[in-house]
Amino acid sequence: MMREIGWIGGDVVAGVLGWLLTYAVHSTILLASAALVTVRLIRSDAWRETVWRAALVGALATATLQSGLGLQPLAGEWRIPFGEHAQHGAIKGEGPTFRSGAQTPAKNVRAQSASDVGSVSATSKDRGADEATPVNRLARDAVVVRPLAQQIEARDDPAFATSPGRPATFTWPEVILALWLAGAFLLVARLAYGQLRLHWLLRDRRPVTEGNVLAVLASLRRNAGVWRPIELTTSLVCPGPIALGTSEICVPERFLQDLDSDQQRSALAHELAHLARRDPVWRLLTGLVEAVFFFQPLNRVARLRLREASENLSDDWAVRQTGSALALARCLVEVASWIGRGPSPVSSGTMAMAEGGSPLLLRVERLLSEHIPHAPGGRTLRSAAAVGLVLLVWAAAPVVSAGTIPEREDASESHAIQEPAAANRPSTPSADASSAVQSQVSSQEQVVRHAAPRETLESRWQWAAAEAERRGDSRYWIAYAFERMLPAGRIHVDDSANWSSDEIDDVPLGTRVYGPSYRRPSEATPVSGARNEPPQKTSAMVRQPVLVLFHMIGAQARDPRVERVSVRSASAGMNLRGARLYWLGPASDADSFDWLRGRVDELQDVRLQGTVVEAISMHDDAERVVPFLEQVVESNRPDEVREEAAEGAAWHPTDRSVALLRTTALKDRATSIREEAAETLGDIRTPAAAVAVDELLRVAQPESVREEAVEATAARQDPKALETLAAVAMKDRSPDIQEEAIEAIAAFPASSAVPLLEKIARTHPSTDMRAEAVETLGELDPAAAADVLEQILKSDAPTELRDEALEVLAERRSPESLNTIVQVAMTDPDPGLQEEAVEMLAEFAPADALPHLERIIWKHPRADIRGEAVEALSEMPADEALPVLDKIVASHEEAQIVQEAIETIGEFPPDVSEPRLLRIVREHPLEAARREALEQLTDMSASR
Repeated sequence: MMREIGWIGGDVVAGVLGWLLTYAVHSTILLASAALVTVRLIRSDAWRETVWRAALVGALATATLQSGLGLQPLAGEWRIPFGEHAQHGAIKGEGPTFRSGAQTPAKNVRAQSASDVGSVSATSKDRGADEATPVNRLARDAVVVRPLAQQIEARDDPAFATSPGRPATFTWPEVILALWLAGAFLLVARLAYGQLRLHWLLRDRRPVTEGNVLAVLASLRRNAGVWRPIELTTSLVCPGPIALGTSEICVPERFLQDLDSDQQRSALAHELAHLARRDPVWRLLTGLVEAVFFFQPLNRVARLRLREASENLSDDWAVRQTGSALALARCLVEVASWIGRGPSPVSSGTMAMAEGGSPLLLRVERLLSEHIPHAPGGRTLRSAAAVGLVLLVWAAAPVVSAGTIPEREDASESHAIQEPAAANRPSTPSADASSAVQSQVSSQEQVVRHAAPRETLESRWQWAAAEAERRGDSRYWIAYAFERMLPAGRIHVDDSANWSSDEIDDVPLGTRVYGPSYRRPSEATPVSGARNEPPQKTSAMVRQPVLVLFHMIGAQARDPRVERVSVRSASAGMNLRGARLYWLGPASDADSFDWLRGRVDELQDVRLQGTVVEAISMHDDAERVVPFLEQVVESNRPDEVREEAAEGAAWHPTDRSVALLRTTALKDRATSIREEAAETLGDIRTPAAAVAVDELLRVAQPESVREEAVEATAARQDPKALETLAAVAMKDRSPDIQEEAIEAIAAFPASSAVPLLEKIARTHPSTDMRAEAVETLGELDPAAAADVLEQILKSDAPTELRDEALEVLAERRSPESLNTIVQVAMTDPDPGLQEEAVEMLAEFAPADALPHLERIIWKHPRADIRGEAVEALSEMPADEALPVLDKIVASHEEAQIVQEAIETIGEFPPDVSEPRLLRIVREHPLEAARREALEQLTDMSASR
């Protein structure tokens, strides 16, 4: 029930709380809508201001009208119960009651946890099936609610009176109202203190009685039609021009001394606009609403957006009156420098012309990017839209009332159904829990080994499938191993699925299946790239187990399905993802070959087929493996499978394998298979393979196959291969093949490759190939290439070649290369190469490069090169480049270079560039320089 306390009545508490809650709902709707439409739809500052003002004030009007008139809105009435019984409900976690009609009783339904729904003890039958159902457990929380009017009439009923001996306590609504009143009082007091403090600080202001500013202000008033008297005052402590009240403009003393006439006119026009628009009054009202209704955070957003709109509209008004956006922009920057970053006596309810920071830069950018704005029209339309928005919320938004009290119920009429505490329920073992434990155990990675590894591979496979079905494994692995020679320090992995290289460092598969006694052959490392290391590339060969793993799905079905195949050396780790591994043991080479060959056609997925073909190719018996690979390559199988067969021929460096790869590279129907065959020939170190590769270099088609043949030639790493590549680089009919050969030469030792690349760089008939040789030479041995590069730069070689030589030379970062680059920048006849040299100077150490850049800026005969040198300073550290730029701005006689320097200053961080740009705007004698500085300030604001 609702109780009376000494200082406020329960009905008053209900009324005020209901009004505040209604305001909270309405203000959220209006202010959030205003934020949405002003961001997404509205670009006009006049419309934005109207929408925000309507949202700010409209919530007060709609909440008052709904609460006072008692009309039923479209969204109905939301009631918040409080009182004795409501408090008990609140302890249980019951929330507000909603109702859409006066006759519909509200109900509070307690949320039910998943454990209530999903678990019923074995003794629930004894309590009755009806009681154990979730629906009845929800129904027990039903609460009967009486209308508010009946509660108010029953207020004085003795049955509802507070017991005399019962101590008085405060209800939660009373506490909330007390906190709101205290917070509102403090914030309003702070707002009032700010206003009083401002007027106290400006108590020494005096009227301006002489000077041109009075005539300027009078002219502005006449032109704008502002007929009421406007007083112009000045004060020593005033931080900047501000509008006070409704008819006063206060300016600092330096306003009359430091600003030129255009800036003074723009500033007065801006402040007069605030007075004409009554912005100070609106700002005070906005601050008051924000202070009183501090619990609505969107009021702060409204205040900031209204301030932004009012400043923009006042800027527009001032530009229309003065006709000069640049003068106002300069004035804003100048005044902002007065205010600085420290505390200011200007309160939040007072118009400050320029506050600095990002808002200032945005306003300056806006002034410089727009033409003189037209006066905003459509005031009647805007007003009508604002009124319509407020009326819509008044008619549709819900009203909130407080005071609904749950009706008392006798124990015999109570709908509550008591539920035994969990502690009182009998505890019996659950079948589900047992099943969960069993499932957890089965999901752990276990190895189940076949007891008779001498049986055939097929019989062991059938055992694994049957055992997995018996155990109920839905996902599991079946694996066995065969042996072959592999490089001792390498790990072989071929997988039908994507896998992570992190798996390699996991527990080796050999340890999993053979036990702790297994040891890796050596410090094995994963194979780099997608292609496995061919066995004949190293002499450190060790016979190792190779595991073939099949990931199976669907053991409950009669036909389990292979989802993944992986072929890994025993030294490799693997993430089995918690699935059980059925280990069949070792298999002979012949048994493994025959069994895998029979699996290829059973698999439907081409990735699975390709991995099995790869596993078959690794078997030792070349007399059986190579014919099988021939059959696969020449078949109609998918290209992915045939490509694995072609690559697998590298495991068998026989003449038959070479013949297969040669024929495939020349005649196969698929280009990708031809390329794979040519690449695989490079993995076979036999004379027959070298002859086949040389033939491919001459006649293979398309050129991509010949490119693979170039790489295969480089893989041989013998003198004859180097001679072949040199001939291809100089004489091949295709520039792409020539370029590929030049790059391949770099794979040989520098002692052999450098002389050959020097020859190509000096004598090749193609400029592009000479440039490619220069680039390759620089990557291989920059010091050895320095003499050749300098000779190319001093010659009449084509620009592309000289440009490449300059770039390679710059990468050395040596004193000799620096001198050469400076000489090119100062004297080379090619302006493009001069610019390139200037850019490269910035890549050297600042202590070495800055003196040369300064010399170019002040003494170079070409203006574009001087500008390029200024721009290059942006690549230097700020503490070394900015003093040079300051000197250029202050004393360089060429306006274009000064503007380039200002633009370069703007590329440095704001904390070091912004003060310099502000100083230029205030003090530089060149108008073009001041404008450039303003533009840089606006660019900085856009990037924040």
